[in-house]
Amino acid sequence: MEARPSNVDIYGFMMAKRKEGDTLAGIEEALVNITGKGCSMNIRGLNEIREIYGLGSVRLLERDKVRVLLEENSP
Repeated sequence: MEARPSNVDIYGFMMAKRKEGDTLAGIEEALVNITGKGCSMNIRGLNEIREIYGLGSVRLLERDKVRVLLEENSP
């Protein structure tokens, strides 16, 4: 099971980051990333970062599978 360190205020961090930027642009960027890359944030070396913290690697969904999941009439 994955968990965040207990001394990190994730909610506070997220709210501070939201106040820094244009919310609409952030949402648009997340949607572009989801449809193009399979995840909302562009994180280089994601599995390397996970390895540092003792977490297993992840495999992102392929673009065509993400598009199917986002379609209005998906199964």
